[in-house]
Amino acid sequence: MLLQLPNHAVLKPTLHCTSFTVLNRVKLFFHRLFLTVVTPHCTFRNVAGGIVVVTTWMILRRSSSLEEFVNSFTEAVLPAANTLRAISEGSLCFTVQAETTSALEALWERYQDGTLQRNLQQFLVTEEIKQLADGEVMLTVQMDEKEYKNALLDLMITRETKGNNKLEELGFRSGDSARLPPM
Repeated sequence: MLLQLPNHAVLKPTLHCTSFTVLNRVKLFFHRLFLTVVTPHCTFRNVAGGIVVVTTWMILRRSSSLEEFVNSFTEAVLPAANTLRAISEGSLCFTVQAETTSALEALWERYQDGTLQRNLQQFLVTEEIKQLADGEVMLTVQMDEKEYKNALLDLMITRETKGNNKLEELGFRSGDSARLPPM
C-alpha cells in the first residue's frame, strides 16, 4: 500500500520496507517526482531482537484524519522545512522532502546524533504496538548517506537555478559580469 500525500501536506522520514526491489522502485518513482527526498528506514524489534510487523493502518488510525497525522508527525519528528510526502508499507516507509539545504542538513544531523530515532520511537511506538510485541519495542532508523548527498546536491542545483532565473528576471544573463546595485 502506498499512500501519496498532497503537495501541501507537511511530513518527513521514510521507514524500512522488507522488499528491496519494491523499495527501490518506490525510491525511483519519488526521486523523479521530488528530487529532494530522503527515506529513513525504521524497523520495529522486540527485546529479543525479533521483527515486529507494524502496518500503516496501525500508525494512521490513532489520528482522526490524515492531515492530523501529518501535522502531528511533522511537529513531533521533523525539523522545520521538511515535508512528509508518502507513507508505504513493508515495515513502514515514510518519504520526506526537504525544502532547503539547511532543512535537509538538520534532518541528517538528527539522524546522525540519534534525535530522529528517539523522536520516531516516541511518536510511533504506542501501547498497542508494545502489546503486539509482548513488551518493549525498539525502533531502529537507517538513512542512506548516498541518498542524502544526492538530495543535497539536487537542492543546491535547484537553488542555483532559481538564483540564475532571478538574475535573468532582473535583466542579467548568467554569463554577465555586471554587478547588481547595492540594496
